[in-house]
Amino acid sequence: MASLSGKADAALVKAATDAAMAGVPLDISRVHERISKAHWAVAKSWGKVIGQIGKMGDDLFDKEKEDNTKPKIKHTNTNVPKK
Repeated sequence: MASLSGKADAALVKAATDAAMAGVPLDISRVHERISKAHWAVAKSWGKVIGQIGKMGDDLFDKEKEDNTKPKIKHTNTNVPKK
């Protein structure tokens, strides 16, 4: 007859360890860190895009102020049927 005192099979030890770790939540902080870095990069690039759009608007506004002395072209709607 074999004695079990002080000896355990490797499969029993692994099963006990797996059972003990079943309720422990995974550490996914590295995943969240990578996601936040990716979101930061996207937000930073959108900030650059919006800044360029604002600069274009400022330039157009300044150009319109300079061109204010020129006569404006009156456009007519050609899609409306005549009565």
